[in-house]
Amino acid sequence: MAQQRLVVFGGLDADGNVLVEGIIGVQKQVVLASRIAIVTVEERVESFGLVHPNACVLPHWTIDAIAIAPRGAAPSYAHGYYDRDNAYYIEWERLSADRTTFLQWLDEHVMNRAVPA
Repeated sequence: MAQQRLVVFGGLDADGNVLVEGIIGVQKQVVLASRIAIVTVEERVESFGLVHPNACVLPHWTIDAIAIAPRGAAPSYAHGYYDRDNAYYIEWERLSADRTTFLQWLDEHVMNRAVPA
């Protein structure tokens, strides 16, 4: 069993349930298999309304913590919210191919980046 996992999803309803749409992959299983599940969502809504047959709703009791983080999946995509940034992935290929370039990127975008208030 995994100790803890952070997973990014689309919506959170008023009861604390989380909607998973798009290419779900193993994300549902990751949450269910984790001892602690921390998720980010794009938004909070009162209810999900009609849910697509291929979507999944994770019940509130499967999740330990939720953060509302608009564009939290970027540069990847969040189904129904925004598309994947393919240009970023192409640039990432170049950045990650060289250790020095990668470490410079890491310093600029992660290690020395101010945390928003």
